[in-house]
Amino acid sequence: MIQSYIIYNTTTGEIIRTGFAPADQIAAQAGPGETAVPGVTANDVSDRWDLATGSPVSKDPLPGAALFAVPADGTTTVDFPGLPNPATVTVTGPVSDSFTVTDGSLSLTFDTPGSYKVEINAFPYANKEIEIIAT
Repeated sequence: MIQSYIIYNTTTGEIIRTGFAPADQIAAQAGPGETAVPGVTANDVSDRWDLATGSPVSKDPLPGAALFAVPADGTTTVDFPGLPNPATVTVTGPVSDSFTVTDGSLSLTFDTPGSYKVEINAFPYANKEIEIIAT
């Protein structure tokens, strides 16, 4: 019988992947440091495995605003303090970039006018999308 399953990191609870497999092969889907849980479905973008309760729970949202308007002057900053380490940041717009924040703080400046989407991925939080309008 084919069953759904999740694979989570046994240290952090991060849901690494989901899938379907024959029931007798689900345990073999997990690698070192991972645990397979048969019969469970979860959204690997918005859920994490709660190690205390043994069940999937929604990730908490990252705090902060989702829309900013700034001058495209190259000096005015949009600041995001208190990010978990590490946090992966992707900026898409007239000028795009991707990088990892490792000190818990992010400051962005914009010198090209336009609309930018900033996506911050930082487990155990839900992904956060921010729109920045630089004029």
